[in-house]
Amino acid sequence: MLFIFQLSNTASGIFCKLLVSFRTKTAYLCNKNMRIFITGATAGIGQHLAQKAILQGHDLVFTGSNPSGVQQAEGEFKALSNQSVAGFVVDFTDPIQTAQFISNSFTEATLPDVLVFNAGQYAEGPLHEPGLGHIQRQLRLHFLHITECLEDWLPIMRDRKAGHIIGVNSILALEPRRSAPGYCMSKQALLQYFRALQPELLPFGIRVSQVLPSSTASRSWQGSGISESDLIGTDELSNWIAQIWSSPTNTLPTELILRPMSSMF
Repeated sequence: MLFIFQLSNTASGIFCKLLVSFRTKTAYLCNKNMRIFITGATAGIGQHLAQKAILQGHDLVFTGSNPSGVQQAEGEFKALSNQSVAGFVVDFTDPIQTAQFISNSFTEATLPDVLVFNAGQYAEGPLHEPGLGHIQRQLRLHFLHITECLEDWLPIMRDRKAGHIIGVNSILALEPRRSAPGYCMSKQALLQYFRALQPELLPFGIRVSQVLPSSTASRSWQGSGISESDLIGTDELSNWIAQIWSSPTNTLPTELILRPMSSMF
């Protein structure tokens, strides 16, 4: 069964549209200790997600593109709890680094239970300017590296008949912005990829979810000129995502759309 919920949280000023599928079988809350993988976790949304994972009692594996940032974040995360924490340095815009990371990251025994693909960077600019590699960079950062990771890891997940894949997408996948065509294209590609994966992986017990927030109060949107009242807080957004990975196993949170209440009226 598929249900669509439209929720408003007047306290936080967030309007939410959530598509949820329920499978008719016994539900098990995902409150066990899990191993959670989060990309782009040295700042912003990813940093908040990593903190929540640790404080919920989960083990953490995370990535960042800056070596000093990963080292600092790993120390800060370890100080929060006795949970296992491991950080990897990888720039997903670099296909060589991505391939090396995939080949050296996880085995059948160590692949995390939850994969959160959060790494990203909002960028504007025309598509026709030569020499910038703008389209390739945006596609690699927001889409292609995810397909490459999953190509390697999905056979393990299918054998386990378990796992949860969560993509941090953007409302711009649904409502493109003319000033950021490369960014919007990459997010639209991710949207359709995850929509295609959902029915394919469901028979294997693998859940695929994505979150599509409007502009968030992260460094990606610094200097954008958007009013603070029209931004979703990173802590607020990470709360929603943590609820997704904690949801009952017979529930598939398909797409979560988040908008500030100020943008709805």
